[in-house]
Amino acid sequence: MSASLTPGPSPAMRERGDVTPLLALEKLCVAYGGIQAVKGIDLTVGRGELVCLIGANGAGKTTTLKGITGLQPVRSGRVVYDGEDITGQPSFRLVQRGLAMVPEGRGVFGGLTIEENLAMGAYTRRDRQGVAADVERVFELFPRLKERRRQTAGTLSGGEQQMLAMGRSLMSKPRLLLLDEPSMGLAPLMVQKVFETVLRVSAEGVTILLIEQNAKLALEVSHRGYVMESGEITLAGDSKQLLGDPAVRAAYLGASA
Repeated sequence: MSASLTPGPSPAMRERGDVTPLLALEKLCVAYGGIQAVKGIDLTVGRGELVCLIGANGAGKTTTLKGITGLQPVRSGRVVYDGEDITGQPSFRLVQRGLAMVPEGRGVFGGLTIEENLAMGAYTRRDRQGVAADVERVFELFPRLKERRRQTAGTLSGGEQQMLAMGRSLMSKPRLLLLDEPSMGLAPLMVQKVFETVLRVSAEGVTILLIEQNAKLALEVSHRGYVMESGEITLAGDSKQLLGDPAVRAAYLGASA
């Protein structure tokens, strides 16, 4: 992995004892009917941190995000954002409060142009000049999108759609960005570009919770990590330490990683 994909310093890590987490999951349980997919997990993301949640397919990672964002009912436990209980609040209210998600599968509006998709990301805002400036910021982050700004999203490649999904989420000016499997289905060069952008957004002060099956990449770019198995958090700690943990290496990185 390129040396450029290295997380910058995190204020939350330097002042861990003095900072209230921007996001805290407290004994969170999320279920689909009788199937409990998330089993009482505790997780925190400090202000300014880039934290990853890794695990195999079906571990409960995406369901965790759905519980945070109100897309799946929480059976028990709490979601605390900026010191307030937001458990079960509808997604549009969370966007208004500065919490945005880039969903698994991108979820772009295929019949709308790139510009129209970005406008949808700013639907809660009324500052037209600020919105226009942020559109240009997205185009600066993703020059490919600027070249195709009037092209419909459904005609873009998978990597370009991932860029657009990230750009659309940034248009809401999030304080906390939830990323669900941003590397899924992308060519290596596109993965590199997407994660360079993740680090740049993090360096600008946006707090990030990254859900990712590519454990090695996720741990390389993050400050801290959690490992999820069968709906439970089984390991947590500094990402560099987790990269060297024998259990993590054996389960997710391969014997020669």
